[in-house]
Amino acid sequence: ETDREPYNDIRPYRPVDRGPSRDFGFWEETLRVCKQYGLPQSDASASSTDDFFGMDRTRLCGGSVDLCPFFEEEVLEDKGETEIVRDRDGVLLERGKIMGAIPKHLDHLLKDRQSWEEHYKPRMRPDHPDRFRSDGGWKTWLDAWTSPERDYPISIYAGSLYGRQRDWFGLQRISEIIYDDPKLFEEIVETWADLAITVVEKVCGEYGVRPESANLWEDMCYNGGPLISPRTFEQVL
Repeated sequence: ETDREPYNDIRPYRPVDRGPSRDFGFWEETLRVCKQYGLPQSDASASSTDDFFGMDRTRLCGGSVDLCPFFEEEVLEDKGETEIVRDRDGVLLERGKIMGAIPKHLDHLLKDRQSWEEHYKPRMRPDHPDRFRSDGGWKTWLDAWTSPERDYPISIYAGSLYGRQRDWFGLQRISEIIYDDPKLFEEIVETWADLAITVVEKVCGEYGVRPESANLWEDMCYNGGPLISPRTFEQVL
């Protein structure tokens, strides 16, 4: 059995003895601890642990469905165990230099329509040349994705409609925007959707890639419930 077979059996609802098994990923600190308990030292990254943990190999494919280009990351202040950083999303963060914990958001470049149109909307153009790399790496990936001998499934990445907005705005501000400026929220969602559709259509059409699945994500709930109303989800997302 190859790693593609569970995907190919599930899609047309054929009988299966199990579903595909995948890891979401690891903190680097987790892998270091795992090595103390038997993970081979050669497994230096999360991407090399599939065989050891018995996961089905799955690889992402597709063009860039995100800011293009990202903002240039800049360290603004060294505070010893932490540092103040303007990250590639344009967000001002305080993050730890040792542990991989979730960083503390201090400020956000994206606040309103003016900052959206000035700093973010131009980076969401579907026709940006860097969405499909023209170097040798892109040709190598295409050869692998379209190879008839490929024995592992590929999943085309199609982005996020709310989760990335939340990253850019911050949780408090996006919660305000949904009610204070719903047209802006809807415009950003539509911009994301148009970008994803354009990139996916080009990868699967012009480049002839045939993925087993699509990979979309959201991060819109905590243990107390959703961060947006079901009505907004149904009407906009």
